[in-house]
Amino acid sequence: DDASEVFLVKENMGITIDMHSGKPTRKFGTRLTDTPLQLGYVSPYVVTLHQNFLEVHNPSINNGLCQTLQLKGAERISSVLFSNMDTDAMKMDERQQDLLFVATADNSLYVLDFVPFYDQIKQLYDDGQFDPALNLCKLVNKTE
Repeated sequence: DDASEVFLVKENMGITIDMHSGKPTRKFGTRLTDTPLQLGYVSPYVVTLHQNFLEVHNPSINNGLCQTLQLKGAERISSVLFSNMDTDAMKMDERQQDLLFVATADNSLYVLDFVPFYDQIKQLYDDGQFDPALNLCKLVNKTE
């Protein structure tokens, strides 16, 4: 259950642990490029802020680095709930809720929107990155 997990970092290594038992929830840690200035967690991703870049990690995948984004002068990151209202029923449509990361840098605001898993798998496959694609397939099967 992702709600009871905490991502802990020491220097450039992160591990996901269960808040109640204190035991690791993954078989392997997540190696970061450097000690992050800040981090944010929106399941299944960990976003780390560094001096001039952001890293997007998926701790459920071995060597979980998914993407590095150059971002000079980055100051902070946070996660926000973005949702569309169903105007007919005036209620929140759960399928349209999404958590996004927002980063600020040099008087600018950047919104990181996640690519759906199936699109990520296709992109990894097309790029010949078969092991990460298979690992992501296993993750998708667990969550469905």
